[in-house]
Amino acid sequence: MSSANTMSEEDSTDTLYNHVRDALLSSEGAANFEGIYGQPIDRFPRKKWGSKGTWVPMTLPEFAHNVEVKLWEFGPEGMEAARAKHEEARQKKEEEERKHETDFQDAQQKKERAKQERAKEREKHEAEKARAKKAATVRWAKLWAEAWDTYTTKWEQVETGRVRISVSTIPWPVWGGSYKDLNATTVGQFFRKAPREKVWRGFNPENEQLRELLKQERARWHPDKINQKYGGQDIDRDVIEAVTEVSKLLNVAISGRDAPR
Repeated sequence: MSSANTMSEEDSTDTLYNHVRDALLSSEGAANFEGIYGQPIDRFPRKKWGSKGTWVPMTLPEFAHNVEVKLWEFGPEGMEAARAKHEEARQKKEEEERKHETDFQDAQQKKERAKQERAKEREKHEAEKARAKKAATVRWAKLWAEAWDTYTTKWEQVETGRVRISVSTIPWPVWGGSYKDLNATTVGQFFRKAPREKVWRGFNPENEQLRELLKQERARWHPDKINQKYGGQDIDRDVIEAVTEVSKLLNVAISGRDAPR
């Protein structure tokens, strides 16, 4: 055929052979054959006159060739239309396959973009968490430093006699400064966290600096030292009992037996 878009005769023969084979194998193949070539497969004789003077079944290649010959006998226009119809079906199939491939690639790209977006969101979330954690650390460091300032200022007021020593005026070494919150954990926590910004910025709470600070504080809180230094103020018994409790808690903190920080 002259058109560049039509099949070669060799391709046409192979295609016809396949259609004939399928038509003989199933009713679906027979219906497909009739739809393409406009003739039912049963219209074509399947036997030939043999060498012994009898009718014998054709082989599949012989039958396919006979069908092709008969189709041309029925009309070249019909055969040409069948070829054109088959070519149209082939092109449609190729177009569907290309569309399927394009859709698949689009879906993969969409999936990859969604994956990248999720990764960006996770990265953004982690960055926000890190910033929030850092901000919280800075905020708490500032609050603990202020707690240390309050503690040392109140001790200065007691030591200089500006306020009379009592349970309510003593700066208890716990967050918030309340006597009722005294225990080994809160005392240990106070001396680990409060001094680090004001005394040893970035110090390691496990090193000897902390131990030395605790020893100095233990000396400050020793009941005998309190009696000796502030005895002239007629210290109440409940003050001495509270001070003794802090002294014991400092011993626990120094030994490292306080509860987790």
